[in-house]
Amino acid sequence: MTTDRHVEIAGQFGIEKRRLSPTAKRPFWVITCGCGHKLVKGWKNNMPPDQMVKWLNQQGWAIAQHETPTCPTCKQEQTQMNRMKTKPEEDVNLDARTVRRLFAAIEAVFDEATLRYREGHSDATVARDMGLPLTTVIEVRKEAFGELAEDPELTEIRSEAQALLGNIAGIEERFLGMLSEQLDGVRETLQKLIGRTEEAELRLMTQRN
Repeated sequence: MTTDRHVEIAGQFGIEKRRLSPTAKRPFWVITCGCGHKLVKGWKNNMPPDQMVKWLNQQGWAIAQHETPTCPTCKQEQTQMNRMKTKPEEDVNLDARTVRRLFAAIEAVFDEATLRYREGHSDATVARDMGLPLTTVIEVRKEAFGELAEDPELTEIRSEAQALLGNIAGIEERFLGMLSEQLDGVRETLQKLIGRTEEAELRLMTQRN
């Protein structure tokens, strides 16, 4: 399989071949998760794509053809979310009295100004206290008060995390580019030393003859 064919197939799995800096002589393979996390590998040009995919999956990544790669952290979060999903709950026929009681229970612990529950309360706690399915509480809350707003602190944390990930990715690329240049310099020096050694050996052999 040609190198170009390797690159084409690897790209179908979200594994990109690129140079991390304009001066870098050696290319690297970059795998980018949907969250922005990057993994950089210095695999050989002729490494089969199926071996790349196998290695990544063994390291906890989720790699599939024509799909965005998923890093181990995001994969774990997705798995936890799937486990948290409960079986579909049976429909509950609510009479007018129950609806009024449920509305009052939500209103007592819901802050309409921020569109959030007060501390210590949630759809789940209301459902528990009322003895009703969570889906029923969510449906009534949406009808009466709308969608929940995101916690401002969580929004700020997410923004800071995204900025930090961007900085880390930039530092990582610069570092690998510098490392690649240094390794190229070491290789060049080593080749010169080998050449000088061979020349010295040749001179010694000539003198002996």
